[in-house]
Amino acid sequence: MMWKPLSRAALLGVALSISLAYGADVYPPPLQALIQQGVQVIKPFAAPEGMTGYVVRAGGQFHVVYVTADKKYAFVGAMLDAQGNNLTDQHLDEHAPKPDYSKAWKELERSRWVAEGAAKPKRIVYVMADPYCPYCHLFWKASQPYERAGLQVRWVWVSYLRPDGAAKVAAILEAKNPAAAIRRHEGRFAEGGIEPLKSPKTKTLQEIDANTGLMRQLGIQGTPAIFYKDEKGKVHLLQGLPKLSLLPQVFRLPKQAHDDPDLQRFQ
Repeated sequence: MMWKPLSRAALLGVALSISLAYGADVYPPPLQALIQQGVQVIKPFAAPEGMTGYVVRAGGQFHVVYVTADKKYAFVGAMLDAQGNNLTDQHLDEHAPKPDYSKAWKELERSRWVAEGAAKPKRIVYVMADPYCPYCHLFWKASQPYERAGLQVRWVWVSYLRPDGAAKVAAILEAKNPAAAIRRHEGRFAEGGIEPLKSPKTKTLQEIDANTGLMRQLGIQGTPAIFYKDEKGKVHLLQGLPKLSLLPQVFRLPKQAHDDPDLQRFQ
């Protein structure tokens, strides 16, 4: 899973001691300092020991900021109880907005994608991938037996890891058989993958830029980004390579065996 760093500058001020000289306002002074750095406060909630938790958005992701009862200090990071339970994860799950990816699915349908797998699919997933992303390559390996079981993967190729990534994507998109080009690329990934196209068409580069722009618009920090529907038709997003044990749930297909040694640590 390839990730860009979060907005650390925006979160750095939380770790600092902030005096009450800022004056009273809707939010306590430490939150005011964060807001001035571009952090969006989403929701307050009661936290242990008289503290107040705040769900905030920074770097396209949700975090929790805890403010002490005297409102002088704030901190971020995992809050653990005596049993080692991560209360911050629980607070995020309970209080952070649940994103609606139904619109994203429609945007993905309109994007430039390449279908691989079942021609008459039982299930469809969209995957945003960079040609240099090693975890995208591993997801490709993990999805192969499921494709034989009725899965269609629609690859929405983006380019953000290396300067010549767009030329590699163009070599896939402009191939006579783009799905076969994906298999060539992934089949020799360890050797560098598909050769970059020397003179991509302007339209192709625009489509790649649009895919990459959609990735940023959706707040996705890295690849692979896997969009799938559950049994009720609700759209979900998985970022990064999921454990193999989760794939039957994601794909809603019977569990498939994996004997590739590169995948064994992801069981």
